[in-house]
Amino acid sequence: MDKILIQLRNIKIRQEFKKGASVQNLVRRYKLTRQMINLIVTSEADGAPILVGDAHKQMELKL
Repeated sequence: MDKILIQLRNIKIRQEFKKGASVQNLVRRYKLTRQMINLIVTSEADGAPILVGDAHKQMELKL
C-alpha cells in the first residue's frame, strides 16, 4: 500500500476512534490486527506513518 494511502487510512482510523468506534470494530473494518489499530490510535503525530517492520501491511482476517 502506498505510504500516502497508509497515512490517510491512519488519520481516518484515529478520527473514527476519537468519535467512539471500538478497536474491535476498526479491526473488522480495516482488516488490521488489534495491535496495529492500537499503535495507530495511540500514535502522537496525526498522519505520521507507523512503520514497524512489516506491521504496516494489512492482514486479511477470516471472520
